[in-house]
Amino acid sequence: MPTLLLDGTLTAVTPIAIILPGSEDKTIPAGAPRKRMLRDGIMVDTVYVPPSSLRGRLRHLLTQELMRLQNEADGRVFTPEAYITTALGGVKD
Repeated sequence: MPTLLLDGTLTAVTPIAIILPGSEDKTIPAGAPRKRMLRDGIMVDTVYVPPSSLRGRLRHLLTQELMRLQNEADGRVFTPEAYITTALGGVKD
């Protein structure tokens, strides 16, 4: 499978909401992921969007569109297994 490199800027037109589950023992509450980082020489605790969340969403949307285009081109209907393999970025044994 060829590699597709996308380069650009993402602009949120609606709020981005990512909520992590809390720990089972309730020591860590559910909520947005937070990360300590240095900003203007001061350590701050800030909310951030994990790259894996964006990567997964982009992969899902691109897979849907590619499969739709392929179906229009030659009538191919993808199986659930083919969709999952493609959406996950391929599966290596």
